[in-house]
Amino acid sequence: MLRTLYGKARRDAAIKWLTDAQQTCSYGARIYVQNTMNRYLGGAVNRRIKLLSWTLQAPEAIQTQVITRKREI
Repeated sequence: MLRTLYGKARRDAAIKWLTDAQQTCSYGARIYVQNTMNRYLGGAVNRRIKLLSWTLQAPEAIQTQVITRKREI
């Protein structure tokens, strides 16, 4: 989709997609977006797009490991 848009329209489409996808992506998807952002958007990358790309990842619950048996040395 971004290939057919140029200039401000490309930036606006990217901002719309990033705002719709806030906190719904996994860690791998967020890293992929950050690594390929400059390739697909080129000069349309600005501070707002970079900030939106950092908040794509969904919050995860903190996981703790339960110690069942104490190891003796």
